[in-house]
Amino acid sequence: RRNQTLRHRESMASSDRYNRLLERSLEFCNAFSSKKPEDILQEFFSPSAFIFENGPEYMRSKLPFLAFPFKGRKNADSNGENSKTMDDYFSLLGSILRCTGMKVPSGKDSDLTEGKEGERLSISVDEKRGIVSVCLHASFEGIKSGRGWNEMVSYILTWKEENGRELIQSWLIWADAASAWNSVNDS
Repeated sequence: RRNQTLRHRESMASSDRYNRLLERSLEFCNAFSSKKPEDILQEFFSPSAFIFENGPEYMRSKLPFLAFPFKGRKNADSNGENSKTMDDYFSLLGSILRCTGMKVPSGKDSDLTEGKEGERLSISVDEKRGIVSVCLHASFEGIKSGRGWNEMVSYILTWKEENGRELIQSWLIWADAASAWNSVNDS
């Protein structure tokens, strides 16, 4: 009987964390296109977290937020001039591209939602490891060119509880770097 009670408590705790991670991940995805970067960083990220957007290194000449780890927050103790922070990621991204729309999954684990043009929106939560994967639809445009595109974006968010709140430890991003390149390329 005692083992059964312990298993039930573990199951309930796991279920609570599952719901917290699902809710926080959806809140984060919705905030990305509607809140200021400093508010997003303050509300969702651990001060020691990192962001990494996957993409070819050769594109960094025009898309400097690609293929580089952005760690921690800007403060008086910055790690030198070669170190880039999460604040720098948002600053670089926002100076080059604008998010003009985002459609996130409905909020059910492993739910595949059909969106426009057949895109598949999904979210999957591993509450034991604190990992959430999200596939969403986003629209972007180049700030200078005004050229826009629609794409599917995938995130892997790693969460950890700090001071009673679930905060992002790492944000890995897979997006359409070629379309971003074309939107900022002069030729």
